[in-house]
Amino acid sequence: MNKVTLKKISNSFDLIMGLIFTGFAFWLTIMVILSDSTNKLIGYVFLAIWYTTSYLCLSTALYRLRYEKVSQGLEVSVNRKNKNLTLLNHLEGTTQTIDKSIIKDIEVYYSWNTNPFSSDLGYSKVTLADNSKVFLTSSVVGQSTVESLFKAKVSKVKTRFMNKLK
Repeated sequence: MNKVTLKKISNSFDLIMGLIFTGFAFWLTIMVILSDSTNKLIGYVFLAIWYTTSYLCLSTALYRLRYEKVSQGLEVSVNRKNKNLTLLNHLEGTTQTIDKSIIKDIEVYYSWNTNPFSSDLGYSKVTLADNSKVFLTSSVVGQSTVESLFKAKVSKVKTRFMNKLK
C-alpha cells in the first residue's frame, strides 16, 4: 500500500480562524471608514492584509472539504512492477485497475507549499479512454507516484499554492 502521510490541519480550525479574521476585517473596515484621520492608507493596507488572510483560511478549508469528499473511502495500491494502480472504493464496494492501456490523459497538480497549511492540496486527474475522470488526491496517492508510473501519458503539470478540483 502506498499511503501518503501528511500533517493535517483540521478544517474546523481553518474555518474558525477564517471567520475570526473576516469578522476582525469587517470591524477594521468600519473603524477605517469612521476614522477622522486624513491619511487612511495604513488602514487600507491592514484591511488588505486581513481580507487576504481570511480568504486564504476559508478557501483552504473549503478546498480540503472537497478533497476529503472526493477521496472518501478510496484506497489506492501501486504496483510498480506492472505499472498500474488499483483503486478500491470502500463506499461503493468496487475495484478498478488503471494501467496505460485505458488512460487517455493525466494532469498533475502539485501544491508548492511544503508546510501543513496547503501541502495536501495537490491531486492527479486521470482521464480514462471512455472520457471518465478519476481524481487522486495527495491523501491517497502522491502526484509524483502517478507521474513516475505514467510519464508518457502526463500532458500537464501545474504547481500552485492550492489547487481547485476541476
